[in-house]
Amino acid sequence: MTQPDEYTAENICGALGIGGFDNLPPANAVRILFLPSFHPEVCITIHASGSESTVHLIGFVKESLWGSGGSGKLQIHERSVAITFTDFTQYWAVIQKLTEINFEDRGFACLDGMQTSCLLIIDGRKKIVKGNVGVEEVTNKVSKATVRLAWQYLHDELSCEMLRNIAFYLDEILPDKEILASGPTKQTLKIVVLDSSNEAQ
Repeated sequence: MTQPDEYTAENICGALGIGGFDNLPPANAVRILFLPSFHPEVCITIHASGSESTVHLIGFVKESLWGSGGSGKLQIHERSVAITFTDFTQYWAVIQKLTEINFEDRGFACLDGMQTSCLLIIDGRKKIVKGNVGVEEVTNKVSKATVRLAWQYLHDELSCEMLRNIAFYLDEILPDKEILASGPTKQTLKIVVLDSSNEAQ
């Protein structure tokens, strides 16, 4: 995965082992794939299904998929935690207000800083917006709200390190808290093979 046209949200999520970027069920959800210039890729999903809501984080550890060239062994860290209905409702109100206007794919790329691909599902309707957190204000604010909620619930060392890395590009200072030692991380033998349709095998 060394060509820009192969470095897509679909292929990155495939390499992370979560299938396609937009493979979530039709319930209210936000999924953001963060692509920092100098840190590994991270994907955060805030999802509500029935009476249950979760925050899910998954990302590469130490080395990015782009930096690896798409082959070899790459370590993946993954955490999923239930969140309260009240916290999800408050988060969701913020997301709806931010995205009801002026949240569109601009059709251009700014490679410096941190790119994002954001999947927004509201009442079963999907919308995907690509952006740069240093250029687009709404993208920045949606990313900040998502990172803040993840920071509130994820306390293990690796998750917190990933969130701090993302926050750096957002100019966001995360509050101090107790950090717990991480348990075993998910290991994958990552050999990404792309076919002519640019899908990871």
